[in-house]
Amino acid sequence: MTEWLPLLQSLWFNHAPVLLLLSFVLLYPVGYPVAFQLSALALAFGWVGVQTGLISTDRMSDLPHLLFSDLLFDSSLLCLPLLLLLTEFMVATGQMERASRAIKGYSDPAWLTIDQASRAKRKSQIRIKSAVEVDVGRRSLFMTMFTPASLLMIIVARLFELSPEAMTFVLLVPASLMCGVYLVNWLFDLWVDAHLQRLRDRAGLADSIAHKGAAVAAQGRMVRLAKLIFDVAPLFFLVALAVLLLLHWKLTLPTTFSVLACAIMLLSILQGRFSPASLAKAACRSLAATGNLAAMMLAAYCFHLVFLSLGGTDLLADSTNLLASLDPLTRAWWLLFLVLGCLVALGLFVDWILLTFILLPMLRPFFASLDFSSLLSPLWSEFAIARGDMAANSDPDLSLSALHPFQMLSLLDQYAPTRLWMAALVWLALLTSVVTYTRQSGELTTGQRGSGELGHKQPQIGLALFFILQLIGLTLVLIMPQAVFWLPAHVIG
Repeated sequence: MTEWLPLLQSLWFNHAPVLLLLSFVLLYPVGYPVAFQLSALALAFGWVGVQTGLISTDRMSDLPHLLFSDLLFDSSLLCLPLLLLLTEFMVATGQMERASRAIKGYSDPAWLTIDQASRAKRKSQIRIKSAVEVDVGRRSLFMTMFTPASLLMIIVARLFELSPEAMTFVLLVPASLMCGVYLVNWLFDLWVDAHLQRLRDRAGLADSIAHKGAAVAAQGRMVRLAKLIFDVAPLFFLVALAVLLLLHWKLTLPTTFSVLACAIMLLSILQGRFSPASLAKAACRSLAATGNLAAMMLAAYCFHLVFLSLGGTDLLADSTNLLASLDPLTRAWWLLFLVLGCLVALGLFVDWILLTFILLPMLRPFFASLDFSSLLSPLWSEFAIARGDMAANSDPDLSLSALHPFQMLSLLDQYAPTRLWMAALVWLALLTSVVTYTRQSGELTTGQRGSGELGHKQPQIGLALFFILQLIGLTLVLIMPQAVFWLPAHVIG
């Protein structure tokens, strides 16, 4: 035993941060909650670090103060519970589900009959499984992706010391383009499916009952059009309201989320879908999700703090010296490709929450060492013409998160563009990880509506399609930073 003691001491004092990461990798497959694993490892390694003198007691005694100042009192994180409340309200009131059903019903009349049978079967299954039927709403594909994408936006903004509002302006154009591509693909798939079904009906491949149902539904085209307008119009209203609140009235993101949540409640009242019980359940679900997210953030923060205190700062500093022989711009490009490639590839195997809360803070020194000012400053100057008096008097050490979002966009050329651009790239890379992981975990699925010859295949949700579209968006932002700078420049102009 005495022979092993010097080896263990040398291993601990020289490689403590690596041992901490390796312990988490070995413990993660056990299946315990990630927040519990991170907290337990941070506590155990922190205690051993204090006992061996690797971590100062002052560092650990400052932990409660750091938790309150950096996390609990961070105004930008106020967006998280309001965002979760907004999304749960949308699910509870069925806004996205109603719009999706209306579009499918208008494009394929026979789908309405099949969908009604499917919904009735689903309700009967709920009654069989539980004595009390609970209607919690169904999450559409959009809602499955919207919540993690918005959470990523807020967390990435905090990492790059940007306000959530500024991050919204940066991502609005590329995110709108990506949503447009997804929507066009979905509508095209619906159109092809409906067209093939009509051809089968004309050829007599469907039985007379389904053919009669389709014919009756086809006679009510105006009724279906009115239903389509009635169900889809609220979504356009919510999008227009969000744009007005952010761009025209320039409200903060927490205020915008609060107003949108109230607007959804009013819409549900007008649609006759308001139920205090369902809204209370939605509020409880959002509260539970907020608690889980807060526990994860606190545990990840403690884990990261212990990692840095054990020597992780030196380890990360040494890692940033990779490719030091190259010129600064070439080295920055290689490191950027390496980091983005890791984020995209790890999404095939690792949950996006782990990438966001554990890996992303560790990559912060990499981002801080990258300098693209020679490339991006001319583009930023070309777009941001009006900057105000603050540009000439701004402090280069001033934190962007301490400024109003619209003041932030009027900083010096060499300060803002790199952070804005890299934040957009990291968000797109992490969104690719979200798509791939949720697709493989079964949250994004395909299915069959109906049975037999009358079965309608749902629009394809292929991993390859989403992955390729995300990579196209990431590549476009890489080669065209103007897509990131256009809207922020017009906001300050």
